[in-house]
Amino acid sequence: EFFFRGLLQSGLCEVVGNWSKDTIGFDSGFWSNYRLAAIIIFVSILFGAAHAVTKMYFFLAFLISIYLGIIMVLFDNIIIPIIIHSLYDFLVLLLIRKKVRQIST
Repeated sequence: EFFFRGLLQSGLCEVVGNWSKDTIGFDSGFWSNYRLAAIIIFVSILFGAAHAVTKMYFFLAFLISIYLGIIMVLFDNIIIPIIIHSLYDFLVLLLIRKKVRQIST
């Protein structure tokens, strides 16, 4: 999350313009929202590629990254996406552990 949200997403937002939750909405104009969405989608593609164990997992990682990107913008706080990502990883590990135990018995 520090790399994808903290460095890439925030860095690209700084390069394109200073985006925060205050710039989202009907008042800020269509192009502001469009550029922010494009940044989140671009970073999410990279996030999915970094997590691509399978095609399906690429897609799931891409979706969760979009969610985490939006959360980062709305709360303007990297700790919240870190906590969500940690909980997601923990739940996935529990699911994998359960499946492995079912297979081995």
